[in-house]
Amino acid sequence: MIDLHSHVLPGLDDGAQDIDTSILMLDMAVKAGTTHIFATPHYIKDDLENNSGLVRNTINTVNEIIRSKGIDIKVMSGNEVFICPELPFLVSTGEVCTLNDSSYVLVELPMLDIPLYTKDVIFNLKLKGYTPIIAHPERNKKIYSNLNIVYDLVQCGALMQINSTSINGMFGSEIKKAAFELISHNLAHFVASDAHTLRGRSPKLSKCREQVAERFGKDIADMLFVENGRSVIENKQIIIREPKRIKNKNNFFVNSLMKILPW
Repeated sequence: MIDLHSHVLPGLDDGAQDIDTSILMLDMAVKAGTTHIFATPHYIKDDLENNSGLVRNTINTVNEIIRSKGIDIKVMSGNEVFICPELPFLVSTGEVCTLNDSSYVLVELPMLDIPLYTKDVIFNLKLKGYTPIIAHPERNKKIYSNLNIVYDLVQCGALMQINSTSINGMFGSEIKKAAFELISHNLAHFVASDAHTLRGRSPKLSKCREQVAERFGKDIADMLFVENGRSVIENKQIIIREPKRIKNKNNFFVNSLMKILPW
């Protein structure tokens, strides 16, 4: 499997705090079937600026150590960039890492809202030749209250990455339901660990892949856990399934009411 989103680099953010933890996390990922993992430390402008030079140097060090220990996984470069109006500039100037130096960039939204400039940022990234991948949209409060926000963002050209821990139910039934809805409506394009620790938010993907395969079929699971990730590594265009708008379960009631009321 290919894990598009993780915090396995030591001491850069709220993920692995030291190199020993990094090594244990990467060994755990290998044993769970992961062959490639993107290290995507947070980049928050004017706050936590893990720039591309720092990320690449740290990855080189980690890759040398795991090779010497016989841990058979490839750690690849990236950032999880917190959305801001300057994001297209940060990407195009190389301040932040795209995923394996490809045209794909992992973008984080706030947990409680969608900034008014979000569509403008997506448009400007696309204009510069980059494709944003939105990290864990199912965890955003505004989105899981109205999943068609994701449909609109996909129509603008963004792709979506779901967390395995959301599917496993770590963040509650509402977020788990949202993750399944996004997958069933072709509004999810990757499942990744977003690993931060050796325990709850660990880099284990195998059980989640089995769960997705059982519910949606092997082809969908392969697409979400392997094929689209390989396209990112190779910087190839991802052919997405036709996204479907999610029907509001209250539509029947609303439509019936509209027929009854005098306006």
